Amino acid sequence: RTQFKVVIKTLSPKEVTRIYTPRPLDRNDGTFLMRYRMYGSVRKGLKVEVLYGDQHVAQSPYILEGPVYHEYCDCPEEDPEIWQNTMSCPAQEAQITKDFLSFPTIDLQQMLKEISAKFSETRGAIVHYTILANRIYRRSLGKYTDFKMFSDEMLLSLARKIHLPDVEFYLNVGDWPVEYRKANDTPGPLPVISWCGSVDSRDIVLPTYDVTHSTLETLRGVTNDLLSIQGNTGPFWENKTEQALFRGRDSREERLHLVKLSKENPELLDAGITGYFFFREKEKELGKVQLMGFFDFFK
Repeated sequence: RTQFKVVIKTLSPKEVTRIYTPRPLDRNDGTFLMRYRMYGSVRKGLKVEVLYGDQHVAQSPYILEGPVYHEYCDCPEEDPEIWQNTMSCPAQEAQITKDFLSFPTIDLQQMLKEISAKFSETRGAIVHYTILANRIYRRSLGKYTDFKMFSDEMLLSLARKIHLPDVEFYLNVGDWPVEYRKANDTPGPLPVISWCGSVDSRDIVLPTYDVTHSTLETLRGVTNDLLSIQGNTGPFWENKTEQALFRGRDSREERLHLVKLSKENPELLDAGITGYFFFREKEKELGKVQLMGFFDFFK
């Protein structure tokens, strides 16, 4: 149990808001991670006190000039340049430039006609999004689009922070990429945004829904996120189990193949299906395993 603690206060005594500040996380490398979540906005700013026992550490207290907004403040910045400068956004993002090399031209009419027929009927997990006047509209194409709730919350979060440009796009909310045509094919590939991709696919990959959801809900409805896991990374790398590990549902047939490989090579791979939905007839053959605690994956 660390003697470090963090206290966060509003700069102005006239402003009162609730701020959740758990104990700092020990990352076991000589550094500690401080997290906090606000449940209201403040205009003047915050004072952050970092203490060891009762003594201030380094340059503590630190001042965050206001306004400081909480996640659900519906207060979008109207000027995109102000947002870019505040967030230190680069003029160009190398990964985005690379992702769009496969699409020298984009035919919106072709997308409208082809995506619905080609992908939604076979994959059943495409959502057509339109952002207009900073409002989010969508149309589900297919049967398996329940995970649109994760893309909804991501887009709504952005719309609360900055006035988004008018745009429309298609998002694949399934567990597998959908576009495999190359740039020089006829017809060429269509730009579909996905949570997954490969060296063979042309899907434009976003951070997966687990990452975005846990980031938005950290210190609220989610306990495992990109920050909290840094205090629970298990043994040092050289002491970890030398074995590949997989747990998940049967959302792709390739996952079933992985379980078969695991049975053939148990010393190299531990793979198991935790729930059957698409291939229920395979449960008797391949078996079903119990869910694992998230931190057990780091052992």
